[in-house]
Amino acid sequence: MPEFKVVFRGLFFSKGGKKDWPSDENSYYLYSRGMWALNSAIQALLAYKDRRKGTVWFPDYFCNEALLPIRQLPIRIDFYPICKNLEPNWEVLEKNVRDSNLPDIFILVHYFGFQNNSEKARKFCDRYAINLIEDGAYVASSTCDIGRCGDAVIYKSEENIRPG
Repeated sequence: MPEFKVVFRGLFFSKGGKKDWPSDENSYYLYSRGMWALNSAIQALLAYKDRRKGTVWFPDYFCNEALLPIRQLPIRIDFYPICKNLEPNWEVLEKNVRDSNLPDIFILVHYFGFQNNSEKARKFCDRYAINLIEDGAYVASSTCDIGRCGDAVIYKSEENIRPG
């Protein structure tokens, strides 16, 4: 059960819109499901760039159910390849950047609670002015550095909520 202050803040002090989000490092929002949080993060980051449409890169191995509300947005969804260790295939991503349109948002998944290469993803995104969303929906504990590099981070439970 979330603490009262978390619920109170989420109900009465959450802000939305281009000028209010992303705000400071201590901002967090509560959603009933991770797919709604991801949907909201995508819309907020695009709005922050004064865009309604955009391109989002998801890893090949991503839950289709989580994409249902996102498929209703006016965005293009592209999938990027991942390696056997579940890390993005950076070599292919660099080629994709040269051969196609840059994405507006890059989704990095921390599969099965194991930390993916957040720092490399941050450097990649900074090099091309791409927003980074870290998906930590299956992270069991907030003891590692998951969520420290993203412009937004998605966690499954209140105990793991940290600013993104």
